[in-house]
Amino acid sequence: MTAPILTLRNGTGGDPVCCLPPGTGLGWQYTQLTRYLPEASPVLAIQAPFLAGDRDVPTDIRELARRYADLLVATAPADRYRLVGWSFGGNVAVAVAAELQARGHDVPALVLLDTAAEVPQRYLDRNAELAPASAALLSLGIPVAPADLGTLSIIDAVERIRGSQHFLANVDASTIKAVIRSSAWSLEVMTAAQYPVYAGDVLFVRATVAAPQAEVLTADAARQWARFVDGHIRVIDVDATHAQLVDRAVVDCYGPELAQELTR
Repeated sequence: MTAPILTLRNGTGGDPVCCLPPGTGLGWQYTQLTRYLPEASPVLAIQAPFLAGDRDVPTDIRELARRYADLLVATAPADRYRLVGWSFGGNVAVAVAAELQARGHDVPALVLLDTAAEVPQRYLDRNAELAPASAALLSLGIPVAPADLGTLSIIDAVERIRGSQHFLANVDASTIKAVIRSSAWSLEVMTAAQYPVYAGDVLFVRATVAAPQAEVLTADAARQWARFVDGHIRVIDVDATHAQLVDRAVVDCYGPELAQELTR
C-alpha cells in the first residue's frame, strides 16, 4: 500500500494507463476507475513519495514530473501512455504527459478530474489561516469544527480519522501522517507550478456540488488549462463533490465518457 507505484490491474498488452497521485498521495483511490479503463491495458497508480518514507521530495512540478516519468517508464516500458489525474494528480498529470512527450513517447489521452491550473487566492487566504492538519482533513472531506481550524495537531487529526467512518480509519497512523504531509506539500507544489505544454486533447471532469467548508471549481477552471494544452479541452459536469469523484457510484456517472476517451 505504501509502494511508490501500484499495479491496480494487470494488462494483456494494451497501452499502460497511469493515474497520478492526488493531494492525499494515495494511488489506490483510483481503484473504481479500473472498471472503465481499456481491458487490455495495465493500470498503474503512482503514489506520493511521503508514503514510502522518502523525505527528498521536490517542490518543482517539472522535477517531480521527471521523477514520476522515470518511475513509470521503468515499471511499464511502452511507446504510448494514457494518463489520468484527480485533483492535484491532474496538475502532475499535465506535467508528466509533457515530459513523456519530450522523451519521444506518445500520450494520446489525458483526463483531468476536477483539477485547477491556478490556485484561487481566496483558497490560499483561507488555507493560510488553517493548521496543516485541518487543511488535510478538509481535503479528505472530513469537517473540522471552526474552533479547531487554526490549531488542530497532526496527532489529533490522526485520532479523528481513526475514530471516523472514513476510508482511512483502518489505516496505520504512520500512513495517515504521510497523507497529511502530502496534502500540505501538494498545495506548495501547485502554488509555485510552472507547467510545460501538453500537445493533445483533454477530457476535463468537473464536480459541481460544494462540500461543507469547501467550494466548487468555476467554469473557468477548464479554460485555465488552455495555456498549457495544445489541443481541445472537452468538459463534462458531474453532480457530485470533489471528494466523491472517485467513489463507485459517481464514477458510474462519467465512466462511459472516461472509457471513450481512453480507448480512442
